[in-house]
Amino acid sequence: MSTDPKARIAHEALQLFNRHGFKRVTMAQIATRLSMSKKTVYQHYPSKEALICDVIERLAGPWLAMADEVIAEEPPFLEAVSRLSGFVDALSQNVSRAMLDDMEILPDIWPVIEARREDAVAKLVRVLQLGQRQGVVRADVDPALVIRILINTLNTFGTPRSLADLDLLPGEFAYQVLTLFFDGIRQPESPPPAAIPRASRPSFPGISA
Repeated sequence: MSTDPKARIAHEALQLFNRHGFKRVTMAQIATRLSMSKKTVYQHYPSKEALICDVIERLAGPWLAMADEVIAEEPPFLEAVSRLSGFVDALSQNVSRAMLDDMEILPDIWPVIEARREDAVAKLVRVLQLGQRQGVVRADVDPALVIRILINTLNTFGTPRSLADLDLLPGEFAYQVLTLFFDGIRQPESPPPAAIPRASRPSFPGISA
């Protein structure tokens, strides 16, 4: 178990958020679960909103860091997609329907989620450019145009309300969108989207206890 008190608090808070959503969990409940005083929790997080934002950062951070590593290594395009898909899977396992239901109605939280999604999309643009250099992605595709289409799709259909209507978790939604996306931009002789292997789910070192 981590000796970092903030990591412990974030880990236990995520368990409660997954079960009950953001709104229904109190700082007192988190403190009780950790066998510490509410005052101690507030010493590390001045508000529940600050705690939620840190949980989101700890979930997103490992994926963004891994994306940078993958891009720097320049592996085969399908390998890059496979490695990054593992973190999409892991994210879907750590974001419950209860959390989704609360995200848009918490004004301090949704901008943080949107910002991290924009960061992730920027990484995917660089992966797309990697695929172009390797001849897997069509050379006539404009990455800037494609990314605008992808951003609009995510912004329109990737909101908690839309995901609830579609009955999809974020990881499921992202994988389906990226599969359709790749089908449209791949070179005819490259493997179809179904050939993209699903990586094993990694852990989130920034949020594990």
